[in-house]
Amino acid sequence: MTVPNTPDAIFPACFPDIDGQVYLRGHVTLTTDPGVGSGLLGILPKNSSGSCACTPQPDFGTHNNNVIVTTTALAYPTLTPNIPDVCIVRLLISLYLPVDVNQDLVVNQTDYNLVLTSPYYDSVVRNTSKCPVGSDGTMACGRADVNFDGFVNDEDTRAISQSVNYQAGVPIPCGGVYATAFSCGSARSAPQVPAVGISLDSIVYFNNDGQFGVVSSSRKRAALDRKFVETVLVDFEHLHHEVLDFRSDASRKVAAVKSKMAVVDARTVAVRAEADEVGSKVAEIDTKLESQVSEVFSEVRKVSSKIGAKVDQHEQALRRAQPVSPHEMIVGAAVAAGVVIVSGHSSTS
Repeated sequence: MTVPNTPDAIFPACFPDIDGQVYLRGHVTLTTDPGVGSGLLGILPKNSSGSCACTPQPDFGTHNNNVIVTTTALAYPTLTPNIPDVCIVRLLISLYLPVDVNQDLVVNQTDYNLVLTSPYYDSVVRNTSKCPVGSDGTMACGRADVNFDGFVNDEDTRAISQSVNYQAGVPIPCGGVYATAFSCGSARSAPQVPAVGISLDSIVYFNNDGQFGVVSSSRKRAALDRKFVETVLVDFEHLHHEVLDFRSDASRKVAAVKSKMAVVDARTVAVRAEADEVGSKVAEIDTKLESQVSEVFSEVRKVSSKIGAKVDQHEQALRRAQPVSPHEMIVGAAVAAGVVIVSGHSSTS
């Protein structure tokens, strides 16, 4: 199975709405020979929450809730390569696909071996079927009849091998879209060439088989009212889940912000502690500096005092060392005589 290498090629996709209605989209080319019609066209995905939103969910206690639809394809016969046959393609949309023989949601070697070990298996394709006839007149071959043709043979193993790489094992946890039959052109048979442009664009289905039941026409108004209420409740439930998701996301973001704030607070406390330590050291240095400056000034004053005393002693020594002039001697004698006269006069009176 491939997507056509053309400008209008579209990869398969599914879009579920809140009411469970699923829209398919895409154009698929089945490059292998469809044989009698069996082939996997697409595997349904999981959504972001891990649920299979596009898959028809089986009823409780059952293994299927199959959706059967039809679509179209083109086949270009070898003899008329420019004149296509329009094909009607019958599709099965299900959680459990025919190629998953043991229904373990993985297509692998085990499924392939279950066909080979079936009691109804015959390696010769043209032999009569070994399957028993069922109550409805059809061959009851079981799940080993992968392509639903009433035989268990190599056509069934080929349906598995052409659908997936079963040897590596391919998980299909949500099931998929499976082509069960082709009716092409006037022959109304499966094409012996690739089925081109199998369209999924018009396929719409519900992912459940109904939950609210059927009411009579006499209760149509009540049914409409109830349907409206149920629609509102379903929408409310979806909104409720969205709010919970938003709250959860907001809580995670708030926790992350708080964690970062705690780191910032811790760093702020550490920086403040370092600043306090630096301030303490600066104060200690200032105290020591003031003490040292005081000591320096004290020493300067002591030195200045000593220098002054020595200067005075030096000046006195200089004075004593100079000779007395005659003028100074006369002045000195006159002063001395005055003293004697004053002293004598005082004594006479």
